[in-house]
This record gives sequence, C-alpha cells and structure tokens, in this order.
Amino acid sequence: MISYDVDHFDSSSVYLNRSERPPALWSVYFPNEVYIPSELDQYMKILEDHFNKFKDSYRLITVQGISSYVMNIDMANMLSNLSLQSKNFIEDKLYNSPGFCIGAIEMAAHHVFLEGEKNSGMKINARIQNHSVFKALKKLKSNSMGKFVAVKGTVVKVSNIRPIVTQMVFNCAKCGTKQKKHFRDGKFTLPTKCKSHSCKSRAFIPDRSTAVTVDWQRIKIQEISESDDHEAGRIPRTIECDITEDLVESCSTGDEVIVCGTVKAVNTEQHAIEAFGRSSSRGNTKRMYFLYLEGNSITNTKASEKGDDSQSFSTTDLEAIREMGCEPDIFRLIVHSLCPAIFGHEIVKAGLVLTLFGGVQRYTNAKDMLTVRGDPHILIVGDPGLGKSQLLTAVSHIAPRGIYVCGNTTSTSGLTVTVTRDSATGDFSLEAGALVLADRGCCCIDEFDKMSSEHQALLEAMEQQSISVAKAGIVCNLPARCSVAAAANPVGGHYNRAKTVGENLKINPALLSRFDLIFILLDKPDELRDKLLSEHVLKLHSGSTNRTGSALSTFTTKHALSQVGTQHGQQSLKEILRPKKGESFDIIPPRLLRKYIAYARQYVMPKLNDDAKKVLQEFYVQLRKSHHSSEATPITTRQLESLIRLAQARARAELRNVVTERDALDVVELIKESMFDVLTDDKGRIDLTRVSGMSKTKQQNAFIEQLTKIADSQDHGPLFEYTELIQYAQKMGLTEDHRILIDRLNNQGYLLKKGTGTYKLTTCASTTTPTKPKARSRLPSQESSQASYYEE
Repeated sequence: MISYDVDHFDSSSVYLNRSERPPALWSVYFPNEVYIPSELDQYMKILEDHFNKFKDSYRLITVQGISSYVMNIDMANMLSNLSLQSKNFIEDKLYNSPGFCIGAIEMAAHHVFLEGEKNSGMKINARIQNHSVFKALKKLKSNSMGKFVAVKGTVVKVSNIRPIVTQMVFNCAKCGTKQKKHFRDGKFTLPTKCKSHSCKSRAFIPDRSTAVTVDWQRIKIQEISESDDHEAGRIPRTIECDITEDLVESCSTGDEVIVCGTVKAVNTEQHAIEAFGRSSSRGNTKRMYFLYLEGNSITNTKASEKGDDSQSFSTTDLEAIREMGCEPDIFRLIVHSLCPAIFGHEIVKAGLVLTLFGGVQRYTNAKDMLTVRGDPHILIVGDPGLGKSQLLTAVSHIAPRGIYVCGNTTSTSGLTVTVTRDSATGDFSLEAGALVLADRGCCCIDEFDKMSSEHQALLEAMEQQSISVAKAGIVCNLPARCSVAAAANPVGGHYNRAKTVGENLKINPALLSRFDLIFILLDKPDELRDKLLSEHVLKLHSGSTNRTGSALSTFTTKHALSQVGTQHGQQSLKEILRPKKGESFDIIPPRLLRKYIAYARQYVMPKLNDDAKKVLQEFYVQLRKSHHSSEATPITTRQLESLIRLAQARARAELRNVVTERDALDVVELIKESMFDVLTDDKGRIDLTRVSGMSKTKQQNAFIEQLTKIADSQDHGPLFEYTELIQYAQKMGLTEDHRILIDRLNNQGYLLKKGTGTYKLTTCASTTTPTKPKARSRLPSQESSQASYYEE
C-alpha cells in the first residue's frame, strides 16, 4: 500500500539509498507520496493502453483563469472498455485509494496527451463522472472515510470564493536553503527540518511571494427525500463539500447536483479554531470529527438547457414509458393512480395531474428576454376531512421534484430564502427555502389559510417565478420555477357560499388571481355517495383493492341511464373520468409515474393546432363578454395563458407534441367546473363577481351608501319608490336578486315601508329633520328668557 509521509518535503531525498527512481512526473502529481514501482507500473500500463486506444474519446478542456487542463472521464464508460481483471482492479483502487488512483489517471493522461513533458507548465485535473458507487447521506459513516463515493442532493448553501494556498517556498533561517512545501488539503504546515545535510535547523521563513493559490469554495448539500425511503420526523441530513479550481461557481443555491469525491474528516478542535480563532476543547474532551466531502466533480442537473428534471432513464424505463404512452386512456389511468386512497374528486385530481405535467415555458421575443411561465398553480378550498392534505402529499411524492410544507409552521424566510452569516469567515450567504428548492418541480403548501403574513412573499414567486433578495448587502435574484399546489380551510371551519372565495380565506385578490384552477370541496350529505364512500373505505381497510360494489353499480347505472345515446367522442371530461360499473384499475406505481412525468416534462413540447386555438379563443372571448361588470374580476391575458398552459399539460399527459381540439375542450370543461364552484352562491345561482368582487354584505352596504348620497345631495328626500330602487340597483350592476335585497333591507330597518310601493331611507341626514327643529326651537325661547332675566 502507499504510505503517506507528511514530513517529507522533497521526494528525491527519500530515494538517495535506493536504486528505484520515481518517474519525471511523480513530483507533479504525487508531491507527498512515497514511490512504489510495482503498484504504479501496474496502474500506468492499464491506463496508458486505454488512453492510447480511445484517444479520440477524450479531450483536454482549457478553463479561463485556471493553470491546468480539465479532462472529464466517464468512469462507467472507461470500465466497460477494460478487461474484467483490469476493471475490478481499477474499480477497487478508485474506491479504497482514490488519491493514488486519480493521480495515476492524471499522470497516464499526461504521458499520452502531453507527451510526458514535465516542464510544460500545465497539469491535468481528471474529473471522475458517472461513478457507480452511489451513497445516501445516511450511509456516510466512519467506515466511509477515505472512500471515493458519489452523493446526490440539493445545494442549500454556497459560500463565497476564497483563495487557498497549495504550495510555498520556505527559506532556512540558518543557512538560507530553499525548499518547496505542498500543503495537503490546503492546511498550512512548516517543514520539519532543513534539507541540507550540514544544517539541522528547524526554523524557517516563508517566502510569501512564491505562494501558489487556487480558488476554493464550500457548498452544503441536503439529501433528497424519496417517497420510497422517506423517514418521518427526521431532519434532512446535510454534508459540506469543498471544491476548488474549475469546480467553483459550478452550482448555485437550489440546484440539484451529483458530487463525486473523497470522504474526509476534520477534527472538531481544528474546526473550532477555524471558526472562532480559539480551541473550545479541554484535555479530557473526546476527540470527534466532522465528515465532509472533497469534491472531484460536480454534475449539475440544470446545466443543460433542457435540464428540467434530474431523472435518468434506463432502457427498462423507456420501454415502460413507451407502453404507457400507447395506452388509449392513459390520462384517465393517471388520474385514478393519484392518491387511490381518496375516492372521487376526479376533476380535482385531473387538475392536480395537469399541474404536475405543466405547460411549456417560452420567451416573449428572444431567449434573453422575459419569460412566460409554463407552470400552472392550483388551489383547493373545502371543509375539513375531505382529503385535501392527502392529495397534496401524494402530489409531492409523485412529482419529480416535490416539496411539501405546512402553512402553520412556515415562515417567509422558510418559503423564499434565508440570509445566514458564516461563523468562520463572517461572510453572508443564502440558504434556499421551499420555493427555491422546488425549482422546476412542485411546491405543495398545506394549511394555506394559516399563513396570511407570508402571502406577500408568494406574489413574485408565483408569477415571475423568481425571488428577489435585498438583505445584508446582498442583492440577487434566485429562480423559483415551480408549480404551487395549495390547500386551505375556510374561515370558521365551513365554506360559506354567501361570501366570496377571498372572504372565506381572507386572501388578497392579487394572490388569488394567480391560481389557474380553484376548486371548492363541500361536505354535502348524499346518501348514495356516502354509501359508495363507506364501501370504498371499508374495502381499503380490509385489504381489497377492487373498487366494485353495490353502491358503485347503482351510482354508475344511474348516470349511464341519463347518458343513453351519448357517443364517446361527445362525452364530457367528468363522464370519461368517472369509474364505470364493475371497473377496477391497475394503479401505476409511484416510481414509474414519476419517471413518466419527468420524461414528458423533459422531452415533450406540445404546440397548439388550429382547432385547439379556435376553441380556446372562443371561450376566452365569451369570458370577456360575461365579465363586463365593474365589480367583477377582469378577464385578462393571464386567463388566456392559463388555458394554454393547461392545454399543453393535457397533451403532455399522453406524450403528444400537438394540442388537439379534444385537449382544448377538456381544459375548457375543467375551467368551467372550477368557475362554477367559485361563482355559485348559496342559492345555487351563478354570480360573476364572486371571484374577488363583492359579497352580499358588501353589495348591501354599497347600495345603502349610494341611496344615502342621492337623498342628501339632491332635493330628493328620504322617500323612494319601489321601481326607483330597482332602477338604482340595476345601474350599480348588483348581481343579487333586487327584490330579495330590498326585503332584507326592510327587515334590517334600513328601508321602512311607508305605503304601497314607497320606502323611507333611515340613514340619510334629512331623516332626522322632524326632531332636530324641535331641539333648535327651544333654544331661542331659553335665550330670550335669559336675556330678560339679565335685563331685570
């Protein structure tokens, strides 16, 4: 094995009494190691033969500002081109002795590509990629120290770039002899003795002008919690990673990366000295170590232009995805595979599925111009106990990159970004929040109504899909290109149809308008549906997955009789998604569904055909005509973009590059279902002002205020004819039934009935005129009596 001699300062002095001399490049790539010919020769023969045979497959990359070449090596590809014996040898040495193995690879590449020129002034840095030994952060323990592993995670913190000294020349304080010292891992150490045989001095003066520095950066990686190995109640593990030279600035906060490197440890006492400038341990304190990763290569999943998802697809995955795409009713199967424990709510599940697939992000004019978001947002409002939280949990597990947070335990910094200060350097750095971590994924926010103070932080993230930071001297913009799926309970526990959605949730209308779909789930007593739901729950707890029963047969038969003669092409989306009599579903496994969604988001970019454009345009124009009231929420191009996004997601669900008329009709029906839930009042009537307009109480107050102005500003008086009241209500555009409104104002005492078709307004100033003159009429008599008293 290779022995490490930390005190060795000149490799040539070790071999004074030995016949074996190290190669010319040994001091370049192994400045602190002892030369063992047998092992190095075996390495070099295998590697040089490989590089000579596949010389065209490798290339040297020049990085600006770096005095070394960079060579990316696909380790899986290299091992596949070696013999079985050589493959096992290289694979074992790379895992157990990464420093020596990587140095041998670099030296062999130098011999082949740079013709063994020692004084060329450039060396080669080999970046090992596609390493087969993947380690979860929870498996990085003491037995992993010194091993070469690959870890996958999300970058949550990035430090500033700092120079680190790698070598320096020291002058002997006695004889002045110069010697070069290489610092392992950048740790500054003095030479132990003078290399001159006649001088035994141990005092040295560093020549700081000869210091060689490289860029250094530290990142913190957080593990990605998969649904298969999710550990409830555990804080996500993190590990710090040191990167140098060309690897710095290769990732930013929120990126999902694969880091290949060597697991190393640092003493807690040394860590305390670096952080606080003093030792924090005493003589009887246990020696503990922090594990960290010395990065050799970083693969950033967002580095590619498409880099939408970090999924790798095997041949088996691609075959399964192709078979799923050929299914005739794949969208229906995906909808029923989303949280099968929750029965019903097919339209809501369809909206969540479209949110997972998302639309196509595009640019206004050119690629460098402003982007138009392609990720739809969905809000589910409803009574407690209807499965909203379970739906969001299922979405976060199925999404290729899903983050689940709860509103009552979330802060603004936890949603966006946190500015922290490094105790060691004093520098400020950014730690990513939920929206940044969910970049190019889906962020599920439960208990949305409990985080009213954090709603303002979502305005920019939901529309511009970015988060601007201006704190502690840091001004930057972080990407947050994610869909938001939120669930909320109404104020008071139950949804009040007499109020608008904004009043039920106490949500700003500006934030409410950013949701593409808003669904309202109400717990209404329905004997047939309750029986159906109870059968489903009982079968679920008894271990049966077949969802057929007597109630389901009755339910589907009842709706089938009302649809006799309806062809499949004319069926609505709700009818298509509804389970048929005696039908059972072969649920898609979550892992396969995640791969399917990732493939669709990465490779399917649908475009609208003429028929789909016509359907969406006609529906948009119809919406514009219907929302003409001054109190109604204006229909703008934001709603048209929502239609386009959802139509593209509908085509993506079937892996089609063209949005058809059928897709547009399904999306229009989905929007209508969403609008029907939002716009329906407590009497079952459609009210177009209920999205963010006035509720009944606000309409009543506005009507009274208008009548008061008319009675006070004109010579009208407090009396109004019934037909006159109807005319004023129509001019104001009040959507409530005018007769019911007048009767309610009469019962509440605002309008008093004075006769047939005549009402008196009690809130105007002229209403009190009969009493006020009496009070004023007494004042002159009192003044005259007082005057006569004083005169006397």
